[in-house]
Amino acid sequence: MPGLGGIRHAAALAGNATAIEIILQGKTFSGIEALEMGLVDAVVPKNEVIPLSISFARALPVHILNAERKFYIHKFLKPLHATK
Repeated sequence: MPGLGGIRHAAALAGNATAIEIILQGKTFSGIEALEMGLVDAVVPKNEVIPLSISFARALPVHILNAERKFYIHKFLKPLHATK
């Protein structure tokens, strides 16, 4: 999503050469490749995405961005978890 610092973050995580290849050439890659580049924290089967996302959100330090943490848990994760 433009404007959210994706290019800067990709370069910081994967290195300038890889970021340029991904962004300028439109290179695609698998989830495993993204994990190896450091662009994602985990690659899991589809049925484990929500439980793992909830666990990541709950593990966020409370003293850092507490308002945003609560917003995302209540707005996005809690309704999805409640439907099961």
